[in-house]
Amino acid sequence: MRVFATLMALATAPALAAPALQLTAGAGGALEIRNGGDLIARLEPKTPVLRRGTPVLRDRIVAGHHLAELRIPMRGTPGEEVWIGEVEGRGRRVIWSGATGPRDADGESSIWVEATAERVIEYQTAPGITRCDGQPPRLFLRAYDFDSGRFRPILTLPTRGANPLVAHRGD
Repeated sequence: MRVFATLMALATAPALAAPALQLTAGAGGALEIRNGGDLIARLEPKTPVLRRGTPVLRDRIVAGHHLAELRIPMRGTPGEEVWIGEVEGRGRRVIWSGATGPRDADGESSIWVEATAERVIEYQTAPGITRCDGQPPRLFLRAYDFDSGRFRPILTLPTRGANPLVAHRGD
């Protein structure tokens, strides 16, 4: 009876989860992303070691694809060095890599990238452009298309207002 109870406990126990992604330091300031013992990527950030903040590695599932999102804050700026890549199967590839934040010394425009449950998006912002609802506008919005392996523009139409305007001839 004890053997049966032990077997039932093992059978109903939750399955072991896949190993989580780990970030390790490599030689010469490089960073390595590992999935268990498997080396997924070896990255050599462009940000000098002394200007790097603490890197953050996130495990993401985006539109059914397993992604790794690595963000390295750049000290003294609002930007980050970002690497997003697919980590499983034959589709292992870099989806986005580069620096986010202000694109010039004046901060007139910035570029950002986000990974949500639905998609990976890239957009720009500009402090001189505002929306009437106070939210920061997302300019030149693009989403990653997993089928084609590239970013495509997202075309959005404005929502219909509460009171439609009707055009009339004359005054």
